Amino acid sequence: MLKKLVHTILLLIIAVPFHAQVGPVTLQCLQVQPTGDVLLQWSPAVDPLNQFVSYEIFNASSSDGVFSLITSIANPATTSYQHTTANPLLSDECYYVVVISSDGMNVFDSAPSPTVCTISLDVQPSISPPGQVLLTWTNPYPAGVPFANASYEVWQEFPVGNWSQVATLPIGTETWSFEVTQCEVDFNFQIFVETPFGCVHRSDIAGGTFYDITPPDIPVVSSVWIDHDTNDAVVEWNPSAAPDTQGYILYRCSGSTVTLLDTIFGATSDTFTDLLAPTGTGPVCYLLAAFDTCYSGTPPSPNTSPTGDICNCSVYLSPLAYALCAESISMSWTAYTGWSNGVSEYQIFLSVDGGIVEQVGAVPGSETTFTHAFGNPVPGTYSYYVVAVSTEGYEAQSNMRQVSIVYPVSPAYNYLSSVSVEGEGMIEITVESPPNATTHYYHLERRIFANTEWQELAVEAKLGGTDVTFFDTDVNPEAFSYSYRVLVRNQCNDWVDTTQVGRSMKLEGLSNTERLINVLQWSPYTEWENGVLAYRIYREDQETGMVDQLAEVNGTVTFYEDDVAELLFSSGRFCYTIEAVERPSSLFPGTSFTAKSNTICLIQAPVIWVPNAFVVDGFNTTFQPVISFADFDHYQMIIYSRWGDVIYQTDDIDAPWDGRMNGKLVQEGVYTYFISVEDGNGRPYEARGTVVMLSNRDQ
Repeated sequence: MLKKLVHTILLLIIAVPFHAQVGPVTLQCLQVQPTGDVLLQWSPAVDPLNQFVSYEIFNASSSDGVFSLITSIANPATTSYQHTTANPLLSDECYYVVVISSDGMNVFDSAPSPTVCTISLDVQPSISPPGQVLLTWTNPYPAGVPFANASYEVWQEFPVGNWSQVATLPIGTETWSFEVTQCEVDFNFQIFVETPFGCVHRSDIAGGTFYDITPPDIPVVSSVWIDHDTNDAVVEWNPSAAPDTQGYILYRCSGSTVTLLDTIFGATSDTFTDLLAPTGTGPVCYLLAAFDTCYSGTPPSPNTSPTGDICNCSVYLSPLAYALCAESISMSWTAYTGWSNGVSEYQIFLSVDGGIVEQVGAVPGSETTFTHAFGNPVPGTYSYYVVAVSTEGYEAQSNMRQVSIVYPVSPAYNYLSSVSVEGEGMIEITVESPPNATTHYYHLERRIFANTEWQELAVEAKLGGTDVTFFDTDVNPEAFSYSYRVLVRNQCNDWVDTTQVGRSMKLEGLSNTERLINVLQWSPYTEWENGVLAYRIYREDQETGMVDQLAEVNGTVTFYEDDVAELLFSSGRFCYTIEAVERPSSLFPGTSFTAKSNTICLIQAPVIWVPNAFVVDGFNTTFQPVISFADFDHYQMIIYSRWGDVIYQTDDIDAPWDGRMNGKLVQEGVYTYFISVEDGNGRPYEARGTVVMLSNRDQ
């Protein structure tokens, strides 16, 4: 029973005819022809059963308008149609295609293809902003783009006959504009949509004549800086990117006043030097505008950009001041203005005496002061300037300021030329130093022994002259030899020099009465550069008090013996001084400085020879002692009788006793004498004894 039922069903299926229809096609492209016709292209119908009847093309003036059949095409191989009565220049022309098929008994309509519209392009001058070309077009796919990655291509004809793609825009964008950079120009445009079907969707061609009424962009001033060679202001800017730029107009700002300075021709010009800028009195400020080659307005004038809102002002470094001996210089400057993001930092640069320029500091862009601490100053001309640095990397250098650093120039030399004993309890110290432009201070120091500390004794200020002289009166040069040095300090309280050490000579001696000589020995003088050339020995003349040179010995000898045997009848006091003579130094090749020792006096003890008898009217007719090395100003001789009476008395060494008393000759006999003298130091010497007085005549 089941088999019979299945068989019956199969027979029924075979007996009923199969009703099939041709499916829809894809409307691929619409191309607006230069004539205004619209060329349609679609995919061919798929008709395996050979049921195709025709393509029917429907058209409306908008996607939501009333569509009407405009043609029917019976050839299935035909896949394009040119609609000659279309008006795509005035409205959208929208289309879809329906495939008509038949199985011999029935007629079938396929589903319509997706509606596709012409791209209607409108090209007009832009009202806001002016000076641009504005393109607007319609959407060709009201039901949505039938394929992925679709985009609009904007094509431009310029010059005539030369088409080039100028933009690519995503589907959904239906406007595009650009600036007119020619004074008067003709442009045509067309919108393309590349499809994956092998055809290009094209709009109508639209265009017109357009005029450049847009000025170039406001030029960006990159720097206003000062030329240090000429003190002129230099203005630099970024050239305008507008290809029709003809030049620039430069204005100078002064407070709220802006005055036209100059016109600079050339689109690539980027520098102007203001030869009349008052750079020495303050910052100089500028504004800049750009103009192109096109004229507009009534009367016609070049399209000129406005200037920026803020004047670009240079950095002005204020005058500098320096106080003698200061170890730093403080400076201040005006801020650089005009950069959109301000100043990142200020860098401070220095050149000394026109030498290498070095950066000596930096401060943040919010600061406009700096102190350059250089420690001990080096004399010279210090030239400073400041460089402002923007966050974009622009730089602007200030004017240059110079200041003279006057550091006291030290004397070319300081030579301790002499340490000389100039009397009892006084030593003279002399330093040779050339005249100097600034005052220096000479500190005298002394010590006795090498292992003791130096002691400061005195300070002398010196501006000019040839030497500095000190007198040390707190000394005992007969007992000690003293060392001295002089330290030199300038007005900045810096120690700038120390002389060599000079040490005084100490003279000692003794008298040898038996040999009738005086022995001298002294400490050597130190420290001349080339040592001692000679020592001169001086002795005081006992009669005149004059000091005469007695002898001279080699500079290596510090010993001398003075034979005084021929000076028996002097006072016996011999005073000596040694003078050291310098071997000439490199500083003073034609001069020999000298230094004296202390003075010592040696005493030869008096010697008294007394005769024991004399004969009145004989050979030795008077009684008189013979005395050597004595001070006769204190001479005394007294003659006594045997009973102690004073017979004769005198204080004159040249007045002998002639044997008389009060003019009368005394009796022969033995008489007592007393003789007294002093040595050269005033010490008394006495002689006592008896003398026999005889006579050759009767009483």
